[in-house]
Amino acid sequence: RLSRSAARAALVLYDIRAKESELEQASRLFYVERTSATRGNEVRLLHGAETYDAIEAAIAEASPYVHVEFYIFHPDRTGRRILDLLEQRARAGVTVRLLVDAVGASDLRQKHVAGLVAAGGTFAQFLPVNLFTRPFSVNFRNHRKIVIVDGHTAFTGGMNVEDGHDEAVSG
Repeated sequence: RLSRSAARAALVLYDIRAKESELEQASRLFYVERTSATRGNEVRLLHGAETYDAIEAAIAEASPYVHVEFYIFHPDRTGRRILDLLEQRARAGVTVRLLVDAVGASDLRQKHVAGLVAAGGTFAQFLPVNLFTRPFSVNFRNHRKIVIVDGHTAFTGGMNVEDGHDEAVSG
């Protein structure tokens, strides 16, 4: 249960966020983190299917590299679309690296990434669980969600690769 002052602060923060534009929200994040945006950059907040569309478009144009890192990466329709694009770029000579969390993407098997690896891409799992040699590794996970394309375009946020985050697929 929140104290009265904490509840009031939460309502005030909600009210401020409701009135801010997306750019103002992004600017606030830069200030909070004590970083600054450099000139000529663009920050856009994306949601749901538009996020996947933008990521897929960036991957399709990638040259010379694309680095992808996700906590959850399911081999469902959304995951297969991204895997197919990564494989296509690897076949085109683009350096492709895919890193997933061994627990969060436990259903992404070697058979799902075989095409990517055969095309020259790299696939790795972060910290596979081994109860004998690393019994506490199950609690040390990589929750990052990052896509970097050619050092010019980057995506980060809270979405993983799964149909549940794509309303175009999940309905």
